[in-house]
Amino acid sequence: MKRFINPNLLALAAGAVLLQSARAQYNANDLVLGFTQTGAQNDYVIDLGNANTAVGANGSSVVDLSSLINITTFNSTFSGGLANGVNMGIVGGNQSLSGRDVYITSLRNGLGAPPVAGSTAPPAVASTPMSSGIGDIATMVNGLGVSAGGSATPAQAAANSWSTLITSLNPPSFGADTGRNPMGQASSSVIYEDLYRGTPGAAMNYLGYFTFDTSSGESLTFTPSVVAVPEPSLFGLTAGAGLLVLALRRQLGRRQG
Repeated sequence: MKRFINPNLLALAAGAVLLQSARAQYNANDLVLGFTQTGAQNDYVIDLGNANTAVGANGSSVVDLSSLINITTFNSTFSGGLANGVNMGIVGGNQSLSGRDVYITSLRNGLGAPPVAGSTAPPAVASTPMSSGIGDIATMVNGLGVSAGGSATPAQAAANSWSTLITSLNPPSFGADTGRNPMGQASSSVIYEDLYRGTPGAAMNYLGYFTFDTSSGESLTFTPSVVAVPEPSLFGLTAGAGLLVLALRRQLGRRQG
């Protein structure tokens, strides 16, 4: 008995595979967040999306990224919580020669004022090692099959894990190829990390900082180095002017009396 396969179904299946493949491709200048812990079986990797449009690295207001982290996944992956030796880092960049750049974090020493970096900027990275490092990021993201907003918990020993392709000192990895380590280790339920952007051979530029707070659930935010100061409202200006006029009238009345 012959079985006939609907060609339309085959086309739909092929389209679905192609769509999934397209979604798994690393997009230039997406920022990728990684958590590791010594002794843990897995890493936790999250694609935060584009540095500017999703994270707000070039913006002037705080961006809440908490919805991208699953606290249940985080706690089940890392025993003892954030303060128990969990390391956090963020990397990203553009590998193409035109517009080549790299994003990397450095542990921030306390909260402080947003315009001031709370860490030492990573040294400049030359063009070739920068390209290789971003290529390692793309290999990891594509291998894990994640896209902006997606996440994965690969085994640390896996070929596409954060531990293998980002922090390992054995090439190919971001750490080995660029000579830069994006990781910072938490010592409490809150960790702050400065974000820097660099172009080939140029000094790293401080853009702001990330805050990951697990003291009550989870909270991940990015605070840009230039935070907009709210302008005084028209009502406030009018009320202030009215009070000033009233005070002057009272003072004048007393003098005349």
